[in-house]
Amino acid sequence: MHFLMFQRVLGEEGILLTHEKYYGEYLGYDDRGCFRAACLAAGRGLSDGDLADLIGRKSAYYTAHVAGHNVLYPGAAEAVWRMSGRYALAVVSGALRSEIDDILGRAGIRNLFRVVVAAEDVSAGKPDPEGFVTALAKINERETGGSVLQPEECLVVEDSHAGIEAARRAEMPVLAVAHTYPAESLRDADDVIPSIADLTADVAERLTQGLRTKRIGNCKL
Repeated sequence: MHFLMFQRVLGEEGILLTHEKYYGEYLGYDDRGCFRAACLAAGRGLSDGDLADLIGRKSAYYTAHVAGHNVLYPGAAEAVWRMSGRYALAVVSGALRSEIDDILGRAGIRNLFRVVVAAEDVSAGKPDPEGFVTALAKINERETGGSVLQPEECLVVEDSHAGIEAARRAEMPVLAVAHTYPAESLRDADDVIPSIADLTADVAERLTQGLRTKRIGNCKL
């Protein structure tokens, strides 16, 4: 969906964005990162004003395109409901906040996320870890029990190489979902599941417990 909107806006500027280029290099980037990378690759300069114009046009096209449609992957809303009863959930996305709120709101799951970190909330998108670090800080700010959640106690669920790298750099465990790339290309993650519909609390617990056991086993006393 985002690819088609990027392709449309860049096409209006005379820049061809291919499926191979987007999914090979840009997936996981926020709007700023994708437009900057595409223009740089095309040898085109990009002022702040030009960038804002591209982002605005892409957002308008995207909003019109998804109006009245559920664009979540099958089983995604159900997975969020399952996990929300047990964990503090956050969204870290390169999309604009208005886009995130609209999609999650129409799916009836917006209120299940304690924190949303959108493109406007960070200075650098994935693969920079700022989004995940910011989300953790916001969750800890809202905790009233006095406990502070550590990065290694989190679990990032990602479907892009940039997202996996960002989680690694934030020192958070990461579970990859093979929606966009084949599972064998996502081995930089701690584990891979075929679909978001396969995400359960048991899957999360097995992965995080296994990583905790591995860390303890690797300690030198």
